[in-house]
Amino acid sequence: MRSPGFAGRLATLGPNRPAGPTSTPEALEEVERGALVYPDSPMIGMAKGVALFHLRRYQDVAGHAREMLVRHRDYAPAHWLLGLALEQQGRHQAAADEFRACLRLTERDPRATVALGHVNALMGRRSEVLALIEEYRKSGPDRWNVPYLIALLYTGLGETEFAIDWLNRAYRQRDNSLPYMKLDPRFDPLRKDPRFVALLKKMRLG
Repeated sequence: MRSPGFAGRLATLGPNRPAGPTSTPEALEEVERGALVYPDSPMIGMAKGVALFHLRRYQDVAGHAREMLVRHRDYAPAHWLLGLALEQQGRHQAAADEFRACLRLTERDPRATVALGHVNALMGRRSEVLALIEEYRKSGPDRWNVPYLIALLYTGLGETEFAIDWLNRAYRQRDNSLPYMKLDPRFDPLRKDPRFVALLKKMRLG
């Protein structure tokens, strides 16, 4: 059977490759068509979950992630995905547990590490989050992706000024994670800030 475009290409990627920003119902439909052709592809499964997350269908994300874990019991990214959904449902401790489960399977996974830091910020564990920020800074603040991750952590802490500063730093570095800030609900506290709006416009995402 012929590969269904984007979804078909996803099926050929390694299981831990990011799926890329997908936010429209049409994108979700394409991924779902791919799932009919490649029903056991973890990558397509993740693409579907991320698309649902960006569409803010959190209950569907949680259900889909749990189904993935039935099929692929030790698939770490599915724990990360489930954690994202639980966080948005206000189940912060359960989300933290899922991020830790991901990290037990893939130690130092950057997505799960920053996700755990962000949910810790929401739970008031400020000292732990600041320690993670310091760790990122010491690792090299100009390294790929580090400014974006620090911005997300500061957003969780409610430190808007620092969050915006680090997003602008990520922009100057041409960090390819930045398009996600338009879609990621964890950046919602910044959306009314004129500087955040201006940054989206500079990237032609506004």
